[in-house]
Amino acid sequence: MLPRISKRSSRGSPAITSTRSVYPVSVPRQHLWNRYSTGRTNTVVKTVSGVRYEITDLLYLNASLNYDWEAEPAGTAKSSDLALVVGVGVEF
Repeated sequence: MLPRISKRSSRGSPAITSTRSVYPVSVPRQHLWNRYSTGRTNTVVKTVSGVRYEITDLLYLNASLNYDWEAEPAGTAKSSDLALVVGVGVEF
């Protein structure tokens, strides 16, 4: 008889969005946090924190700091990753 293998998984992902008024502009801030488990021991955490600044009604700048961490990375990969993302967007 083969041994019984159990694969359990869980997930949690709260998001916090707020706007901070700094005279004379208001800057929307956002923080997303995601944690999930694959198997019994591997835990993965992904976070995104950022701000958005509206230049005009249609054009905006955004910047975010992304952090990812994994308890059991694959192969020779590092367990953590940090990235600064800056962009320009258009609403239509």
